[in-house]
Amino acid sequence: MSQLESAIRPGGQESDAAIRSSLLRLAAPLVGMTITRFLMGFIDFAMVSWLGTTEQAAISPATMVAFVIGCVAMGITTAVQAFVSQADGRGERYVAGAYAWQSLYIALIFGAIGVPLGLTTEYWFGPIAALGKHTPQVAELEIAYIQISMLFLAPVIASIGLNGFFMGIQRPGVALTATLVALVINAFANWVLIFGNLGFPKLGVAGAAIATSLGWMIRSGIMLVVSNDAEYHTRRSWRWDWKRMRDLVSIGAPTSVQWLLDLGSWVVFMIFIIPPFGEAAMAATNIAMQYMHMSFMPAIGIGMAVCSKVGFCIGERQPNQAHRYAHTGFRMVAVYMSAVGLVFLFAREPLIWLFNKETAVVSVGGAIMIWVAVFQFFDAMCIVYSNALRGAGDTRVPAIFSSLSCWIIFIGGGVAMAYGARGFGIAGPWTMCAMNIIVLGLLFRARWNSNRWQRIKLFDHEPVSGSATPGQPVVLAQTDSAEMAVPHDSTELEPAAVK
Repeated sequence: MSQLESAIRPGGQESDAAIRSSLLRLAAPLVGMTITRFLMGFIDFAMVSWLGTTEQAAISPATMVAFVIGCVAMGITTAVQAFVSQADGRGERYVAGAYAWQSLYIALIFGAIGVPLGLTTEYWFGPIAALGKHTPQVAELEIAYIQISMLFLAPVIASIGLNGFFMGIQRPGVALTATLVALVINAFANWVLIFGNLGFPKLGVAGAAIATSLGWMIRSGIMLVVSNDAEYHTRRSWRWDWKRMRDLVSIGAPTSVQWLLDLGSWVVFMIFIIPPFGEAAMAATNIAMQYMHMSFMPAIGIGMAVCSKVGFCIGERQPNQAHRYAHTGFRMVAVYMSAVGLVFLFAREPLIWLFNKETAVVSVGGAIMIWVAVFQFFDAMCIVYSNALRGAGDTRVPAIFSSLSCWIIFIGGGVAMAYGARGFGIAGPWTMCAMNIIVLGLLFRARWNSNRWQRIKLFDHEPVSGSATPGQPVVLAQTDSAEMAVPHDSTELEPAAVK
C-alpha cells in the first residue's frame, strides 16, 4: 500500500494518523509562537520578581487589567481567522486580505481610545486599587504599568488580527518568526530598562511595560511587511470595507464579550478576592498564574490549529472531517495537560520556591497548585472545543456559557468563599476557580457534539466554482478580478517570506 493510500480512508477521508500528522505540522509553529508569547510575559514576571515581593505582587494584576481593556478589540479581530480559513477552504483566497486590513483599522480606532485611558490611569485605577485593599506601594507600580500599556494598545490589537490571518491561511511560520524576534528584543529591553543597564535609568515595573510594548510593536511591524498579494490580495484590499467590518463585528463581538467577562472575572479575582488574604497570597497567586500560562500556552497552539482546520473543512463542506480534527486535537491536548497536572501536584512547593523562597508564599502557593492541577484535563477541553466552535463561527452561545459560569460560579462562589467561609482560606476561592473551568469544559464539548454549529453560514453565497459536491475540493475558474488557485497542497504550508 502506498503512503498516499494509507493516509486516505475509503470515501476520500483522511486516516486518524493523517489527521494527527496534519494537526501537528500546523500546530508545531503555533505552539512555538504561543510558548514564545508566554515567555515574553514570563520574562517580565521573572525579572520583576528579582526586585522584590512588592513588585511581584503588582505585575500580574496590572498586566491583566491592561489585557482586559484591550480584549474588546482583540476579541473582534480573532474573527479574522474564521473568515480567512473558511474562505481558503472555499477556494476564495482573494477575499482574505480584506479581513486582515479591517483588523488594522480596528486597532487604530481602539489605539486612539487607549491614549486618554493611559493619560488618566491614576484617576480611574487608583480608586479600584484602594477598594481592592492594595498597598499604596503595589498600587503605584500597577498604575505605572497600566498607563504605559494603554498608550501602546494599537500594536497589540494589530498583532492579534494579523496572527489570525496567517493562521487562517495555515502559514503560522510568519507569526512565529515575528514573535521570536519580539521576544529577543523584549528580553534585552527588560534587562536594560528594569535594572538600568547601559546607562539607562532603572525603571523597574515601568521598564517592563515599555519593553513589552516595544516587543508588540516589533511583532506587528514584521507581520505587516510580509506579503502574498498574488493569492490573498494583501496589498490590493487595503480599503475600508463596511461589509467585511460588519462580518468581523458580528462573529467577533460575542468573543469580545466572552473575553471581557472571562478576563474581567480574573481581574476581580486578583484585585478584590485575593488581596484580603495578604501580600503573600497575592504573590503566590501570581506565581501560580505563570505556571497556568506555561501549561495552557502550548495547548492554545494546538487549539488554534484546530480552529484553522475546522474552518477549512467547513469551507470544503466536510463537517465530518471537522469533527475528527476537533476530537483528535482534544485527545492530544488532554494527554499533555494531564501530564502537566501531575507535575503541578507532586512538585507544587518546589515550583513556587523557584520564584519566591519566603515560607509563607511557598506554603500558600503549594495549596493553590493543588487546584491548578485538578482542572488541567478540563482546561484542555475548554481550549480545544472553544477554538473548534470559533472556527465554525459559533461564538454567541459559547460566550453566554462562559459569561454565566465565570460570574456565577467563579466570582459569585469565590466571593462567598472569601468573605462568607474564611475558614477554608485561600483554597475556597481556588475551589470555585476549578469548578468554573470544569463546568465550562463540559459545556463547550456538549455544544460541539450537538452539531448546531453546522447551521452557521459565514458566507451568504455559494463558492465561486459552484461546486455541488460536498467533500470535494473547490476548484475555481480564472476571473477578471483575481488570479485564484485551488486549496492548499503540502508545499503551501511553508512560511511566507518576510520582506
